[in-house]
Amino acid sequence: MSTQPTVDAESIPYATAVAPAMAKPKRSWLSIILAIVVIGPIVTMVGIVVLLACVAAMGSTAQDEYQADGGIEQSTDVSRVSYQPLPQATAQGPTITYQGQPFLLKYVGSSDDSGELNEYILVGETLENWTKMIAVRRQPIAIEPIEAARGVVEYLQEQNADTPFTIWPSDDGESCGVDFAVVEGDVAELSVFVYHRSTDGENMVCCQYAERAYGDERLPFVEGLEHRVHDVSKQVLQFNFPELIKSN
Repeated sequence: MSTQPTVDAESIPYATAVAPAMAKPKRSWLSIILAIVVIGPIVTMVGIVVLLACVAAMGSTAQDEYQADGGIEQSTDVSRVSYQPLPQATAQGPTITYQGQPFLLKYVGSSDDSGELNEYILVGETLENWTKMIAVRRQPIAIEPIEAARGVVEYLQEQNADTPFTIWPSDDGESCGVDFAVVEGDVAELSVFVYHRSTDGENMVCCQYAERAYGDERLPFVEGLEHRVHDVSKQVLQFNFPELIKSN
């Protein structure tokens, strides 16, 4: 199993000092729900990976710092790498258990530009139609974890400036997570990413947990996220993700 920096889950700043800013996330949730009810099949965000979730936005001070960060261009490159397809390579591999459910390794891929990727989905589901997924990716770029998380936000806001998100760095700066929510066509997805540097310092390791809902299930899925995404993110943070399995 992979070794990840220890982070105090209780320190995740979802609604700490940002309590006065909770009105913004509520408006964001409403906009997502309206997108499902009114817009229907219209795509609200285009990306290789369909994303969805999150409850809070960063405060204005943090946002100003984020906008002024000199490493944002490079970190945005990281986020784009996250959404680039890898050469198709399926695999029937080992199973892992998360929250009492078995996940089977179904995808192993790699490329010089995008790095290496493993995807696990619930036993019995397919890569074309899954409801829960665990992924581990090693990306060939050396930046700080918080820059990678900010790059994800930059990418999301390029597509939709109203996308809600939460960034939660570890106290020691060794890792950083981000969760967020979007809808694309008939699919809604919650994604939680956790970034940390590889042991050699030359790569970024990205661990991901995602949930999807389809069609008529999207609305209740989104409505329920506001009340459980904090716990979902804490569980992801505490999970010991598997070691990356390289493609042959």
